[in-house]
Amino acid sequence: MASADSLQKALDTLAHWLSVIFSADRASITIQRSPEELNVYSMVGNRAIPQNFTLPVHGTLVGRAFSTQRLLICNDLNESEDLDCLLLAEHELGSCMDAPMVQGNTCVGTLNIAHREKGAYQIDHAMTLQCLANWMAMNVRLHQQISEMETLARTDALTGIANRRSFIETGKVRLRDFQENGSRFVVGILDLDFFKQVNDQHGHDMGDLVLIALSNCVQGQLRNIDHLSRMGGEEFAVILPGVSYDEARHVFEKIRGCVEQIRIPLEQVQLRLTTSIGFSEVAAADQIFEDVLKRADLALYRAKSGGRNRVEAH
Repeated sequence: MASADSLQKALDTLAHWLSVIFSADRASITIQRSPEELNVYSMVGNRAIPQNFTLPVHGTLVGRAFSTQRLLICNDLNESEDLDCLLLAEHELGSCMDAPMVQGNTCVGTLNIAHREKGAYQIDHAMTLQCLANWMAMNVRLHQQISEMETLARTDALTGIANRRSFIETGKVRLRDFQENGSRFVVGILDLDFFKQVNDQHGHDMGDLVLIALSNCVQGQLRNIDHLSRMGGEEFAVILPGVSYDEARHVFEKIRGCVEQIRIPLEQVQLRLTTSIGFSEVAAADQIFEDVLKRADLALYRAKSGGRNRVEAH
């Protein structure tokens, strides 16, 4: 289980073995989705409650096991008014058992088994299922923590957008897709004009607010498939998949205009911002992603040396 390369694979493996160990007609695993919801992350057997179904914590047996951190058994599903028990009963199941997966003081989800016969589960079944739930809780938290660390490693802590590492990885994927399938893309680099003056005159806290405002402004001009990263300091970069040269220029002009409209109130004045942007389209001669990036950087240099607050291409 610990060698599974994803949480989904680990839970699918466990769900299978739960059905085998307990001769269950249904086995499932829920993971907390929100304070009020559990998601059926994995299941095998009877499809009374399908995978990816969202169950409320309130009004369900599984939710009560989760919130109270206590194993619960219902040996006659027809006698229960809980939503999940009603759904199981409608699909000809007779009894069920739900065990909380608790790590420390936190419940991360539940293990759930059900049988077509009533009265299928007794104390020995409960002890075994709870032991498995306790063990699985550690695995779930480990996978979650690894996922959280991987996300942090690709995220800019200040703005919440992707960082340079994520940008380079995405760019390499885009270049490979271009080389194999001809899927074009454009890379743009944005640099906030006179940002050092903002830090020097108004402090680094104001500088941080400016960078966040810039990030939000740029994101508002992009599509879901576009990629925005903070490369470091006041420099940001964008990948625009599937656009032409003219379309890319239009997008970057919109971004430039949006930044120009940002107003950050100070004590007696409003701080105004401008940005210089350089961009380049992928070319057949490009061997590595950095080839495109270097051309965009040269275009940015021209925008800076040409007076700033402008868009240039290379």
